[in-house]
Amino acid sequence: AQNVFYGSLYWDDIIGRGAKTDIIKMVEEYKDYFESVKNATIIDHKVLTENVRKTIFSNGVSVYVNYGDTDYTTEDGVVAARGYITVKGA
Repeated sequence: AQNVFYGSLYWDDIIGRGAKTDIIKMVEEYKDYFESVKNATIIDHKVLTENVRKTIFSNGVSVYVNYGDTDYTTEDGVVAARGYITVKGA
């Protein structure tokens, strides 16, 4: 992971590698999340700990993000270290 993206090889058939595979994988991983909050607005944001945040959207979806190195247990489930969970509202 880079903080600054200076340049990249999208794909090279000769060497069989490039950023294309990573981009496709990342889009697939986030697809369900983006669909769950599409057209919704943020109505609340809470700092639960130094490393864990909870964002609540207008459609009832809550998203927990864990920036820490250890798992965190919430009332809605466990958020893996460096991970997130999406909880659909009732």
